[in-house]
Amino acid sequence: PNAFAESPAPPAFPSNALRIDEVSDGGTPSEGTCGGKDWVELYLPVDNPNAFLDLSGYVLHDDKGPNHNAAFTFPSDAMIPRGGRVVLCKGGRDGFRFGIGKTDEVTLLDADGNTVSTTESLPGLGKKDVTYMYDEATSTYVYTSSPTPGAPNVLTPYDLPKETRER
Repeated sequence: PNAFAESPAPPAFPSNALRIDEVSDGGTPSEGTCGGKDWVELYLPVDNPNAFLDLSGYVLHDDKGPNHNAAFTFPSDAMIPRGGRVVLCKGGRDGFRFGIGKTDEVTLLDADGNTVSTTESLPGLGKKDVTYMYDEATSTYVYTSSPTPGAPNVLTPYDLPKETRER
């Protein structure tokens, strides 16, 4: 078992594509982000060819799918700038309604229903102040004990409990 809680590699997407960059499936009360509730951060890399990306009609959902009533559809004025980050809060005015369970999958679809980014199934931790982040060095998602909502990711590996690693 991997002591640093890496996930299997998600489907390959271009490295400069919009992506789900960090997921909090247990909240980050110490950061004060989203009132301690779940959150998802999106990131548009600086080498993306678009100065701004129109998110109108994009859908963020958990493993219940894009047609579930808790899926989040971006409004017509939603944009993200190159190099920008957007943090969406569970239950926020402009946020999603689904809860991120320990083994949920968080997926972002474009307005045509194509998968833009996915975390695949989370390894099952769901711990406060520990997030599931995209590690550019390995192109995988890993747990980190350094949440960075709205800022570049910082990898401080979090060792999963043995019972979680063996699932």
